[in-house]
Amino acid sequence: MALKFEGFKYLPKAAVFDLDYTLWPLYVDCLSGPPFRLKNHIVTDRSGSRITFYKDVPLILHSLKDHGIKIGIASRTGAISWAEKIVQLIPLPQIQEDKSSNSVTYSKTLKNVVDAIEIYPTSKVRHIKQIAKKFDINLNEILFFDDENRNIHDIRGIGVTSILVNNGMTVKVLHEGLKKFNNNMKDIYS
Repeated sequence: MALKFEGFKYLPKAAVFDLDYTLWPLYVDCLSGPPFRLKNHIVTDRSGSRITFYKDVPLILHSLKDHGIKIGIASRTGAISWAEKIVQLIPLPQIQEDKSSNSVTYSKTLKNVVDAIEIYPTSKVRHIKQIAKKFDINLNEILFFDDENRNIHDIRGIGVTSILVNNGMTVKVLHEGLKKFNNNMKDIYS
């Protein structure tokens, strides 16, 4: 079941996420490398290390899409092809409407639900500006999540609501972001 965003007057037009330690609990460039394989809905690297989302990430991504919010990825990893391959492979479980069912279905990957991907080593400012351009939106219409303070500081500096993610994306962190986004929008429109 998708999250309800009731009580929020303003919703962002886009939510942009870092990858490492934001959507998943690892640094892509610290993996053993390719080949990356998908077997039984699990992505592994050459050594068999599993690459999985933080628990709340599928619900968050599906809920954003259900509310018409575009999703972007902004990663500064130097392991560009590795990150791109994982984004292409990593399955996104469907959200179960029927809680009595124990079966999990997968019909999409992260790449299927993301609307813009910027993966290359540079300032996150460049990533965010490129995503805003692709979406044809203003920077202040974006909600950004990242695990590094320097990125949060840089992106706030260009007028984007930015949220520090300390222990992976959670529903609580998303709601904190939506609340801060609403406060920022009230300041603009009041």
